[in-house]
Amino acid sequence: MHSRDNFTRKLIHRVADTSISGIRVAGERTDIAKYHNLPEFIVCGNGPEFHSSVMFKWYQDNKVDLSFIASGKPQQNAYLESFTGKFRKEYLDLNCFGDLLK
Repeated sequence: MHSRDNFTRKLIHRVADTSISGIRVAGERTDIAKYHNLPEFIVCGNGPEFHSSVMFKWYQDNKVDLSFIASGKPQQNAYLESFTGKFRKEYLDLNCFGDLLK
């Protein structure tokens, strides 16, 4: 999960894990709000973590509008897709992760 400001193009927060639940996403977003103003809206993909009732409640409680990209249309979130590709190539591909638990 990446949280990125499309205006400044700054990576605000990153979480890497094998699976991330809606509960975890809501908690991470709450942590972000301690240090950064919440945006008016968040654009996100169609993963189940973003469609959970916990996330809908979080968006409602925090007065953040939600905008899903259309299924199969990653170009609607081109900045994030570009960032994710570059991050993977420039950071993750340079490292060998032998064990996720270490």
